Amino acid sequence: MAELPEKIMEEREELMVSPSEEGIPLLRRAHFLKPTSSSSSESPPFRPSCSLSPKPRWPLKVTYNGWRNPSQIWVQWVHRLVSTHQATWRKTGIDDAIMCSTLKICRDDELLMGIAECWSSETNTFVFPWGEATVTLEDVMVLAGYPVLGDSFFFQNDDDDEGTAKVRRKLDQVHLELSRSRSKKASHSLWMKHFMEHDRDVEHEAFLSLWLSHFVFPDFPSCVVSKRFFGFAIRLARGVQIALAPIVLASIYRDLTLLKASMNLEESEIDHGEVCAPTLWAPLHLVQVWAWERFVELRPNPIGLSPGQPRLARWLPSHLIDKHELGNVRSILQSAGDTFQWRPYAIMVDNLPLPAFYREKEELVLVSTNLDMEIEAFARCLRVSELGGIDIDCIEMYSPHRVAMQFGLDQDIPDHVRKLDVTREYAWLNYTRPIKDEVLFIPSRHAEADVTVRYLEWQGRRCSKRVKTSVCTKRKAAEDDGPSGFHKKDKMLVTGDLGKNDENCLKKEDAAAYELDAPPGFHKYNTLARENRGKHYENHHPKLSEPAHRIDNEYRKGEENCEIASRAQNLASSASDKETNTRAEIILPPREIDLKSEVVMTIGYGEGGENTDRDITPSVFYDVGIVGNDAGSSVGCSLLRSLVTRVSRLEKAIARLKEAKRAEFKSFQGA
Repeated sequence: MAELPEKIMEEREELMVSPSEEGIPLLRRAHFLKPTSSSSSESPPFRPSCSLSPKPRWPLKVTYNGWRNPSQIWVQWVHRLVSTHQATWRKTGIDDAIMCSTLKICRDDELLMGIAECWSSETNTFVFPWGEATVTLEDVMVLAGYPVLGDSFFFQNDDDDEGTAKVRRKLDQVHLELSRSRSKKASHSLWMKHFMEHDRDVEHEAFLSLWLSHFVFPDFPSCVVSKRFFGFAIRLARGVQIALAPIVLASIYRDLTLLKASMNLEESEIDHGEVCAPTLWAPLHLVQVWAWERFVELRPNPIGLSPGQPRLARWLPSHLIDKHELGNVRSILQSAGDTFQWRPYAIMVDNLPLPAFYREKEELVLVSTNLDMEIEAFARCLRVSELGGIDIDCIEMYSPHRVAMQFGLDQDIPDHVRKLDVTREYAWLNYTRPIKDEVLFIPSRHAEADVTVRYLEWQGRRCSKRVKTSVCTKRKAAEDDGPSGFHKKDKMLVTGDLGKNDENCLKKEDAAAYELDAPPGFHKYNTLARENRGKHYENHHPKLSEPAHRIDNEYRKGEENCEIASRAQNLASSASDKETNTRAEIILPPREIDLKSEVVMTIGYGEGGENTDRDITPSVFYDVGIVGNDAGSSVGCSLLRSLVTRVSRLEKAIARLKEAKRAEFKSFQGA
């Protein structure tokens, strides 16, 4: 269990693979969010689990008090004030959030239940068979429009000037008058009616007070304007930005935990068949829209956006969707690893401008005192911290290092961070601590992140592709005894599964240990060599040396076999050992001939460097593992006879192919 890290990310070389388990692991430099579990850790890292109820339904009756749909009079009030105060809303970062309050999102109960049953309260993430995901500060910022940066919601300035005090007294007076009316409370409808007709000098502050009470932080009683938001409304009206996103996200985490705990109640814990009825105050419509953005099979068809509309408006026709059955939701969530949208906001949508941290190309940004605010907001989204909620006892752990791929970064085994028993004020100081990184890596919005091989193993999964056997095995230990007169066979040439700790050995400084021997006159080739990052032969062959490439090019051009032999002899004869009978093996990718085995070129040299074969011919190599030959060995003679037979068959196949090409060329000329 780790403490809160000082830095946000780290860069190191690891063996990476696609999260879909497809492809070959590649050794490359990757960027991870801290903290990650050390490979030398004695105890296995904490891995969250998710148990699904066998019942198709739960004994639940949920009250979603935080799911607020706008009234017609509220929409009119917003449209009336937008022309006058939109500049102030943009300055404080709440313009999209206010416009989102005019939208109605239809609730899909089965979708919410299905996604909530995958929730882990230990990590505040959704746990699926294919990985973890969660609602992050980025989601709250992009979908709901709440600012990540700004002043604290928990520290109010007591040094109010005379103008602020006058506005506060006016709001308190109207609140008191409405509480003494026939309704006995300052209800939302009475509040709107009063300030839309009277007291226009404090209308903006009254508007923001209602917005905070009803849409951002719904409270009990649910239809009354709360006086505790008056001070924050006045600060927003004066252009002071307040960090609302971490408070909203903390309430979402809290209510998802409450909902999951209610699902896990045993029947014996429910008195006489009475249903458990949790009341939720968080804006859980953001969780449903989060699922629509990322699970393609669960979403309705989005609509096009007009200029100025927030991203949430894409899902306005949600009342037209077909409600999902729980069984379908479960099956889709459990099998969505290949279709899950890790970065939906990095995709261009209609007229929506992209934030500055969605770059076309990856970039290193120097951290300084004049760091761009959008980059700083992105850094807050990437950093592990504690979030204080609207309630005094609501402190939630924020763990973006567990879902690094949602930010375009690579994923390693996340270390479990210990939650501190602190107050909301201390959590805020932790949230706003200075950035210690010298530079921040901003990934390209087109980048597709990978996971480490050990992360797949930690999840109980393995790569579907077979890779070269454990390169961590020492060469001497990997050798097997071969027949008499033959060199020992090296297991490095054998195809096998990757060992558990192999990726820890794949470092550049150890690369020389994995070079395989080559005949005199040919360079050694390395099993780890890559010309470009992420590029390799589809048939997984090692890189050919320069002489081998020359022979390969001649072979592909269709030159006669005698000409190839002459060129190969000139390349290798100067460095050949006169006292050794060596057989150079050059592995070539199969081209026009469909064979089940690999095609190799064999070149024989005897004493004095003379060519012992009549010609250089393609032959079939059945993974015998021979790298030398002894003329006196009966086993070698038997193998040679077998190879001669195969050479003859291959020569006939080549002749037939050449004849077919000539006929095709003649027919083309005739046409």
